[in-house]
Amino acid sequence: MESVTTDGLLEGLEALKAVDCRIQRQMLRLIAELDDREVAEDQGAYCTAHLVSMWLGISGWKADRWVNAAQALEQLPKISE
Repeated sequence: MESVTTDGLLEGLEALKAVDCRIQRQMLRLIAELDDREVAEDQGAYCTAHLVSMWLGISGWKADRWVNAAQALEQLPKISE
């Protein structure tokens, strides 16, 4: 990897971040859809954040923030892009 320039490393980092952002946005769309469908209880959870926490193995705090962000982004199309 020593043959890669600093600019090349930074460009690679930027490209990967763009991919990460697109994946995160897709994930938040799925979370919003799960929340809209109110499927948590059918899956043994008491709310969507609890479902996301159990399903993805993340903290309840983080899952709650993701559900809130998912719902907010549905109302903010320019930011969502």
